[in-house]
Amino acid sequence: MSRFYATLMDGSEGIWSGELRHITRDGREVVVESRHQLLESSFQKLVLETNRNITERKQAEQERERSLLREHALRVEAERAARSKDEFLATVAAMDLLPTWKPNVLVSDIGIPEEDGYVLIKKVRAPIVRRRR
Repeated sequence: MSRFYATLMDGSEGIWSGELRHITRDGREVVVESRHQLLESSFQKLVLETNRNITERKQAEQERERSLLREHALRVEAERAARSKDEFLATVAAMDLLPTWKPNVLVSDIGIPEEDGYVLIKKVRAPIVRRRR
């Protein structure tokens, strides 16, 4: 506590403000925005302390932060799902074209989501083999 008062008295304006944790009479912990001001008269020095309970505001800020983190995680998951859906629809559209499509070259990733790339190659080759017969 003596370091606190030394800081208050050494300050250029004799003012300190910040957040503190207090314990209430009923044992609850509250967060307060505290302001201490050094007052000097001709014969004594006094410290005027004002506190404002900001516990609810701090809890709301924490809940907002958690909500933002959840929203971000959900947004990332939604974007991933949208990409998977787009890839699936592109694959379905490509499969619908297979009976009439005659590719000269096909480049494919063998690690396709939902289906092995080797299976895709077999599906692409199947109509070509049937046409040759």
